[in-house]
Parts: sequence; C-alpha cells; structure tokens
Amino acid sequence: MTWRRFLVLAGVSSTLVACGALIGIQDIGVDPAPLAHDAGGHFDGAEPVDAPAPEDSAPDVDLPPPVIVDSSTPARRVFLTSTTTRGAIGGLAGADTLCRSAASGLGGTWVAWVSGEGKNAYDRLDFPGPYITVTHALVVLHKTDLQTAPLEHLINIMENGTQLMSDKPWVWTGTLRNGTASYDCNNWTNGSGAAAGIAGSFDQVSNGKWTQNDGEAPFVATFNCGTLAHLYCFELN
Repeated sequence: MTWRRFLVLAGVSSTLVACGALIGIQDIGVDPAPLAHDAGGHFDGAEPVDAPAPEDSAPDVDLPPPVIVDSSTPARRVFLTSTTTRGAIGGLAGADTLCRSAASGLGGTWVAWVSGEGKNAYDRLDFPGPYITVTHALVVLHKTDLQTAPLEHLINIMENGTQLMSDKPWVWTGTLRNGTASYDCNNWTNGSGAAAGIAGSFDQVSNGKWTQNDGEAPFVATFNCGTLAHLYCFELN
C-alpha cells in the first residue's frame, strides 16, 4: 500500500467515526417525532423516529407590542400550562382537569384546546370573543379568528402570568389549523411511541402553527405520543 492510499483510507475512517458519534448523541426518548401521514392515516415511513423541528417553524419573534384589553371589556382568558404531559392525558376530561388544576388561583371554568372523542377543540369553546392572556394581552378579537387569522399575541403566557420561551415549544392539541379534530394519541390515552398526535407550537402566531405545527394536505405531520408537551387552556363563558 502506498503512503498516499494509506492517508486516504485513514481520512475516510476518521470521517465515519465522527459521523457515528454525531448520530449517537440524539436522545430519541425526549425530543418530538414529527411523522408524515397521508390522508388515509398511514405512516409515511417504516417506523416512528425522532427528528428536529421543520425548518419553516422558526419562532415568530418580530411581533408588534401587545394590545392590552381593558378589564372592563367582557373577555375570556387563555393560558399555556407551565407543566407538560405525554399523550396519555386521560381523554378530554383528563385534559380539562389539568387545565382546571393549573387555573385554581384564577377562578372561572376552563377547558383544554384539544380535540378527541369525536369533538373538535373549536366547538368546545362557547364564548364568541375576545380571548386574552391572563395578563390582558389580546390573543384574538373573535373566536372565528382562531380558525382563520394570525393570533395577535403568542399563547406563551402561563397560568402564573409569566412568559415561557423554549426551544421545545410543543403543545398537544390533536387539532388542525381550522380547529377540527385529527390525530389524538388514541383519544389521549396512549403516551408511547406507538401512537401519534397533532401538536402546535406556542412560539407561533401565523399560518395556524400555534395549533398544528406543520404539514400540508394530503400529508399531516404528527408527533410521537411519548413527547412531553404543554396544553392550551381556554376560559368558558
């Protein structure tokens, strides 16, 4: 073997070792697993695997100053839970219980923005708007804006009134951008990688990504139900 051929082979070997080290650092038990499904509900791939967030899911950071709604204006509040959960939430009742527990110091009656059990998240809300954060920043003026328009403010204010910023802004919703039901971790009873659910991103206001992180027809991107994610909680009338 010539010395030049030896150097080439040594360089290739080093590259393969480095690539193997990089592949090995991924923690597939924690990060979300966006999975592509077709309209018939089939996985677009052999098995679920974890993957980074889509490139077009960069945080909406260039937002205008929040519109503060006067406390005398009839409005209902919305917040992001400070805690996270896997997909085994305990059905819609379990999701609502998590919201009501988090809102114990806020008063009012609350439901989670989740679809399942044949019900759409949008239809579970009974107030026409406006909806505001617990710090009185306008989120949407009308309930219908949750289906069609960009949010006025990120839903990243937690029940304690503080803002959450994270590189894992996942929120379980089971809800498409028009407010209707989709993949829901087997009606929120399965918290393993064997099931999939729709999740939104609390760092998004445009294109409905706050409720459905990614995916265009006929494909819908879902998340591994073992992923830890927050919930959106809405106050009822």
